[in-house]
Amino acid sequence: MLAMHDIDQRPHSTDRRPTKRRWHTLDAPGELGFHCPVCQYSLFHDDEYDARLKWSQYNGFLSCSVCEKDYPSAICMPNVDRAIRIYLLCVKEAIDRSK
Repeated sequence: MLAMHDIDQRPHSTDRRPTKRRWHTLDAPGELGFHCPVCQYSLFHDDEYDARLKWSQYNGFLSCSVCEKDYPSAICMPNVDRAIRIYLLCVKEAIDRSK
């Protein structure tokens, strides 16, 4: 099995030549205003964004290197009330789609 950043062998295709996947560069979560919902810290440290949050291996989640947990990205917004509303709306839509 290939990692996400490796080449795609395309086993379903008749063309077996490896092709490189095209990836879009994502800004770091801290640069986008995301914040760990558990840790209390300043978003900036020495004029740089805090780098404890990374994009998680799970779709739509962020991983904190300090608490070593993954959180839904909606919960990691600075406005906690808005974050909770967005998260609950996402859960509701996922339930509606599964019916």
